[in-house]
Amino acid sequence: MRDFPEEPPEIFNHCISVGDAKFILQDKIMPTNFLTKEGYEKLQEELKHLQTVKRQEVAERLHEAMEGGELIENAEYEAAKNEQAFVEGRIQELDHLLATAQIIEDNGKSKKHDVISVGAKVTIKEGNFEAETFTIVGA
Repeated sequence: MRDFPEEPPEIFNHCISVGDAKFILQDKIMPTNFLTKEGYEKLQEELKHLQTVKRQEVAERLHEAMEGGELIENAEYEAAKNEQAFVEGRIQELDHLLATAQIIEDNGKSKKHDVISVGAKVTIKEGNFEAETFTIVGA
């Protein structure tokens, strides 16, 4: 059995006891995800598509595979279950990304060419390749 300190370390917010057991609970601060407005909208569209169209398609595939008889050796059923897990995982990931998103925009206030910060647009040209422009959204 693990010994817990009388006073929880500073990183923990709560220490509770239930009977002889002690539980240390930590409040987690979700990190901010910097996104451009276009990136945010693209993720919203993907989430909507997954929640409506893709979920329905996978549900239909599962239903058809289940009607096919024996599930133990049914490759179509296994493939549909795997796809369902992927879709649900991606939905959770997008929910989290969008819930913690901060929209950034290049407001043009900083005209310094030697400083790059979140929201800045950077154009890179290497050799004979075409110039590419990137928006800085995080580290």
